[in-house]
Amino acid sequence: MPCLKERREGMLANFSDGRYAPAMYRGDRILLITLLAAILCQPGLAQSPQSGPETEDIDGKDHPERIPDTRALNSLLFSVSDYKGNPDHAFRAGYCREQGLIGDDMEIVITFANRYLAYRLESNRKIKIMKKRIPRPDPSEYAAMNEELLDFVDKLNGELQDALGPEGYGKLKACLEKTVKPTMTLTVPKGMILAR
Repeated sequence: MPCLKERREGMLANFSDGRYAPAMYRGDRILLITLLAAILCQPGLAQSPQSGPETEDIDGKDHPERIPDTRALNSLLFSVSDYKGNPDHAFRAGYCREQGLIGDDMEIVITFANRYLAYRLESNRKIKIMKKRIPRPDPSEYAAMNEELLDFVDKLNGELQDALGPEGYGKLKACLEKTVKPTMTLTVPKGMILAR
C-alpha cells in the first residue's frame, strides 16, 4: 500500500520552482475546456424549448380576451386548491377574498377547488406510474392528460354555473377577467386561437 507521501505526490504536479499544483493543470484542463466548449456550443442547448419563431406568447395583461376561460379557471382553481402550499381554509378564503369572491360564492369555489385538487393528485399519481413504466414518456401522453384536465375543468365550469347562479357566476367571470387573466402568459403556436 502506498504511503501518504507517495499518494500526495501522485496527485500533485511539481512546478520547476518547487511549488505544487493539482495534476489537473498539466494537460487535462485543455481537454476539459474543449469538452465543455463542445457541449455548450451544440445547437439547441442555449435556446429554451418553448421559444422559437413558430411560437408566440399571449400576455394576458395586453390581450386578456385571447386567454380562454377554461385556462383562467384552471389557474384560479389551482391557486385556491393549493394556495402557497397551505391547505388551511383561512388561507384559501383569504386568496378568494383577494380575487373578489366573498360569502357563499367563496365557499362554493373552495369546494370546487378541493375537487380539482383531488383530480390533480390522482393525475400526478398516474404520471408517476407512467414514468416508472416508461422512463421517457412520449410528449403526446402528457398532452392527452392535459386535455383530460381541461375536460374536467370544463365540467367543473358547468357545475359552477349551476351552483353559483347567474349573479355569482357573473362575479366569478369578472374575477377571471380582472384578476386572473392579466397575470397569465401562454405560449402557443403562432396564429393559433385557443378554443379553451
